[in-house]
Amino acid sequence: MMQDARRQREIGTFSDEERGRAAAFTRRRDRRWVARQALYAAAFIGVYASGIARSMSTHGSDTQAVWNIAAVCLALGWALSLPVAFIGARDERAQGLSQGWRRLPVRSLVWGLLLILAGPAWVQQVWDVVLHGYGQAISAIIWFPVAILVVPFIVTASAHKVDDAPTAARLASLIRRSRVRLDGIRIHKVMRSTRRQNAFVIGVWPTRRLVVYDTLAAEGPICLDAAVAHELGHMRLHHTIKRLALFIVVAGAVFVATVTLVDHVPDVTLWRTGLLPLHRSFLSGWVPFPAPDPTYVPLVLLVWGALGILLRPILVGFIRNQERDADLFGVRLTRDALGFSLLLQRLALSNLADLEPSRASRLLFATHGSILDRIAWVRAEPLPPLDEPPPPSGGRAATPAAVAEPRPD
Repeated sequence: MMQDARRQREIGTFSDEERGRAAAFTRRRDRRWVARQALYAAAFIGVYASGIARSMSTHGSDTQAVWNIAAVCLALGWALSLPVAFIGARDERAQGLSQGWRRLPVRSLVWGLLLILAGPAWVQQVWDVVLHGYGQAISAIIWFPVAILVVPFIVTASAHKVDDAPTAARLASLIRRSRVRLDGIRIHKVMRSTRRQNAFVIGVWPTRRLVVYDTLAAEGPICLDAAVAHELGHMRLHHTIKRLALFIVVAGAVFVATVTLVDHVPDVTLWRTGLLPLHRSFLSGWVPFPAPDPTYVPLVLLVWGALGILLRPILVGFIRNQERDADLFGVRLTRDALGFSLLLQRLALSNLADLEPSRASRLLFATHGSILDRIAWVRAEPLPPLDEPPPPSGGRAATPAAVAEPRPD
């Protein structure tokens, strides 16, 4: 009994060595994030100040020039930030967070390529709207819901449903009690490449998927049930839809603000003579181009980057509230606050989560809150009482005397 009580007290506690190691890793990761943002900003400013954008702006109304300039800006920023990504991959490998084929910064490589492909298209869309009206944005509106339905199939293509019958039955019971429409839990095999533990929900019904890393599933039924209950909370509380709605509103507001900004560039004939346009009387014979001028595409990207940093605390705070609600839903569903604390402790140790993040880290990165905060609020949440089964129907309930009476041979 004393050993069990001591183990329960140890759940959710961390040694000074574990705290220091996680804090040091988090500080290095945050510095790399700041360095990447600065390198992208330097690339945008360099393309504008060096005259590269000006030389590529052969026609002010040509949206192809806009696409080319944006692609050059993002490609240069990505190339400059690659050494930082490799340093991050080496750091994760040294901490045991990745191994094997993940010697490369795969995540940075993939996201960089996607940014180079999607970023210029969004900037080009701004110019199309400025020149021809908002009807040009219909294609983006159409493709967005298609992507929401298709992407879950791509992301979870290698995940498989739980094949252990007792585990599948136990998780199916959790799903039924949560009143969520879901066909099952999928396991993603990552154990050979990383020790990270994670579970996530992606997509919306009917292509919604709940995926658990096999590294987390290997921790046993207590941690697996708690993680699944947390993700079921996201589904039951419609967090994915709300999160998508917020992102769409923010992206739409930024898009409209950018169109308004670009549209207010003086709509007169300008002259490509340097960093500042000059009148024809100064230099004759130069080819005029009408506003909006694609030369300013790097500055638009720079404004987007700054807005992204300024809006990040709002988005992070919104997601953090959702994660807290999912934690509380999950602990009420499993009725096991100690099991939830165990899960959070394992997540902190496996992912090297910062246990005491700074104020800046909370504002910019703490989408889930600190592990210590999460453990505190799941343990403080009052659990609903157990429902007693109804009495048997069709006759009187058996009396204690009748139950105690032995049967004849």
